[in-house]
Amino acid sequence: MWIIDIEASGLGNASYPIEIGITNGAENYSSLIKPLSSWVDWDLNSAKIHGICRETLVREGKEAFVVAEEVSALLNNQPVYCSNIGYDDFWFEILFKQTNVLQKFVVKNIYDLFEDKPGSLDEFNSKKEKLVGSSEFLNHRALDDARVIWLALSQNRLG
Repeated sequence: MWIIDIEASGLGNASYPIEIGITNGAENYSSLIKPLSSWVDWDLNSAKIHGICRETLVREGKEAFVVAEEVSALLNNQPVYCSNIGYDDFWFEILFKQTNVLQKFVVKNIYDLFEDKPGSLDEFNSKKEKLVGSSEFLNHRALDDARVIWLALSQNRLG
């Protein structure tokens, strides 16, 4: 099961993806995304949370179309789960439409996995909180957030 997390420039309608992290427990993908010239929105409060500055994206990020191609190839025809479907779907739409790359996968809501499983969501949240509180992961960095979700799911026997 693939888990994805996206960090973004902000939470508004003009925001865009700046980092993608993907894991299935055995394989990981992570990349900063160099902003397209039309991507100018930058929320300083969001930057304080994820700790990524725009200059780092420009200097170290991969071109957006390269990230879109790599992610689409990696997840080719496979479902991928995220913990914030509203935002992640929005940022994927921006990434794939504005780079003209075909999105070859479907994003699903991780919380759908807990339907008809009493207590499993509470167990997942408890395990996730413990992992987030450990010193092993950087909170609000895409790959670490995806890894935390994957580990909490796998410990919950849903992964």
